[in-house]
Amino acid sequence: MFSPQKKLKVIVSFISFGLLSAVAIGLLVIWRDDLAVLSALLGTAAGWVLGTLVSPSGTGEGRQFKEFSKVLSAFLTGFVLSKVDHLVSIMPADTFRGPIVIRRVLVGAVCFLLAMMVVFVSRRYFPVDDQKDSSSLSKKTRAVLIVNEVSVEPTEAESQA
Repeated sequence: MFSPQKKLKVIVSFISFGLLSAVAIGLLVIWRDDLAVLSALLGTAAGWVLGTLVSPSGTGEGRQFKEFSKVLSAFLTGFVLSKVDHLVSIMPADTFRGPIVIRRVLVGAVCFLLAMMVVFVSRRYFPVDDQKDSSSLSKKTRAVLIVNEVSVEPTEAESQA
């Protein structure tokens, strides 16, 4: 199934993910910091989304992700950045200083990178290819599947027959 190089990449990636995740979870348990946990969850969710966007599993998904990425980047650069500037200007100067804030940011960044890595590796090395699964089906069965996927409703004459 895999060449030795790919097998090594997958094994190293998942072992690294497991070890780093265990360390991050251990630190979150020790710290008992609710905002650090929220930062970890936000980082994980964002990493999952970005990992999925950078590794589409087919040309159709690639086109959809390209369009979604354009909309998302326009939203982030236009609306969100203008609001972040206002938020930062009304906060006290020492809000983003201190070891607790740095810890929360780093936990979120680590979880972001871990989630992105595991989703990317999973989608890259274990692709789900619908075309390959249907290749053994007859032409008639594939046609029925395609029609059902499109959800074509029968006409009145067809339903009475």
